Amino acid sequence: MNILLLASNPLEGDAYKHIFCNILRETHPYINYIGQTFTQDQVFQMAERAVPDLLFMEVVPDEEIQQLKFIQQFKTQFPATSCIALMLYSNDYFLRFAYRCGIKDCYLKPLCISEISQIITQTHEQMNNLRQQKLSVTQKHQTFIFQILAGTAEDAQRILNHFWQSALSQENTLADLRLTCVEFATTMITSEKTKSQFPTLILVYNQLVKNLTGCSTKEDIYDQISLFVSTCWEVANRSSFDATREHIQKAKEIIQQYVYKEKSISLEIVANEIYMSPFYLSRIFKKTQGVNFVDYLQDCRLDYAKLLLKTTDETVSTISMRCGYNESNSFRRLFRKKVGLSPMEYRKKGDTPS
Repeated sequence: MNILLLASNPLEGDAYKHIFCNILRETHPYINYIGQTFTQDQVFQMAERAVPDLLFMEVVPDEEIQQLKFIQQFKTQFPATSCIALMLYSNDYFLRFAYRCGIKDCYLKPLCISEISQIITQTHEQMNNLRQQKLSVTQKHQTFIFQILAGTAEDAQRILNHFWQSALSQENTLADLRLTCVEFATTMITSEKTKSQFPTLILVYNQLVKNLTGCSTKEDIYDQISLFVSTCWEVANRSSFDATREHIQKAKEIIQQYVYKEKSISLEIVANEIYMSPFYLSRIFKKTQGVNFVDYLQDCRLDYAKLLLKTTDETVSTISMRCGYNESNSFRRLFRKKVGLSPMEYRKKGDTPS
């Protein structure tokens, strides 16, 4: 837990440093005291280097309006930081607006060690709860995203609508809805299926974030996330299609090489060569080529048989063996069925049946 102090007195900073780094170190080992800042500008500079989880800030008399503006600006830039106001005396005017601006709580100075310990403990528990909530939300997003990218374009739109209804049921404000969509988009562009396309999708993501800031209605937000999801689906599935096409082309080359080198070949052997499961290879082969694996292999063997019939004087039995057929009679029947000629007729008359 990163802790930052905004106070004008260096002695006060030394006291807090001693409390954080020594007295509370054993009971709160997760404390990381960033240090003391003396001005509001220094707070922003320090926070840009290490975002604080907890900011203790003194409230200076007669500067309440300026400090309220600072709190509002700081919380806009660092919304996850818990801000604790330290006051010399109770100030109703400041308290009336402080909570609206984002202050988590206000205490009168000086704080006792037990109060500081309680603040740190509560903040740490809230951080853990928020982390678990975000993890749960991310896992839910991942489920939606997996279904979107794995299905058709129509499936993607249907699943997106499920996500949208879920978001509407949980978020009450436009700001919360925008944030949910940004978190969803962040999870999508870093998912397993899209990470290879990250350089392309990060541009689409940046445009989404920019467009969301200008959305004034829920319908506008939906239009933006819908456009983003459809773009991601197209990029991911185009990439998937290209990868599938390359795998199939490689499989066809392996089949031809094995046939012409007269090596034993099977679906399992080819699948192993291209690091793919036999079941998946068989399915996408049929889907992309219009014929199943066995038929394509059979055609390659017959093409090789035709070549041997034309370029050698070997017997049909020998050629059938060289092409992977142990039974020459079965080979003859298959050849006639596919070519329209017997092997010997093909040898004598050529490739065109009479």
